[in-house]
Amino acid sequence: MEKENKSGGRLRISDDVITEIVMVSTLDTDGVAAVANNFADEFIEKISRKHIMNTGVEIKNDEENMQITVNVELKEGSCIKGAAKEIQRNVKTNVENMTGLKVGSVCVNVTDIV
Repeated sequence: MEKENKSGGRLRISDDVITEIVMVSTLDTDGVAAVANNFADEFIEKISRKHIMNTGVEIKNDEENMQITVNVELKEGSCIKGAAKEIQRNVKTNVENMTGLKVGSVCVNVTDIV
């Protein structure tokens, strides 16, 4: 994601950096057991025998803001609705505070209870 600075320069933040912020923010949330892998990436990796970075995080950028999707596994006994709302709040706050970029939405997919 690229952003113009007031000084006339540009700031480029890699999607890998944003992904790392999302993962740490998610894992720091009560009730989260893991950030789940993307099943499509796992399938492609098995067929092609090439390593793909399975993060369970998807970032889509447009000119105004970004949409973040994160796949999670929650601990047994966790309140799904409460954990999802806390993940959304943590991810949005941390990404915006650390990067200065606008987060339009954070979608949480609960893939398993462990």
